[in-house]
Amino acid sequence: MLISASLGDKTLFDDLWSFTQSVLDNKGLPNWNLSSAGDISGIGSASDADFDIALGLVMAADKFDSGNPGSPYLGAAMGLINSILM
Repeated sequence: MLISASLGDKTLFDDLWSFTQSVLDNKGLPNWNLSSAGDISGIGSASDADFDIALGLVMAADKFDSGNPGSPYLGAAMGLINSILM
């Protein structure tokens, strides 16, 4: 997500974000281990990935929504950050 946001590839970013949303746990954080088929094989989150996803969302808000405070990417980043803090 970080690379696609950096490169301005919105389509790839949106695809990655959509997949990430499909593997969120009940706290709103992505499960840490997936099989090659995309099935969850390890529950719980990994903080490094959580931080990278949140930063990617902030970068996407800046890159794709010109830093608009109403950006859905920024809203998702704030939600993820709040989940990390809990």
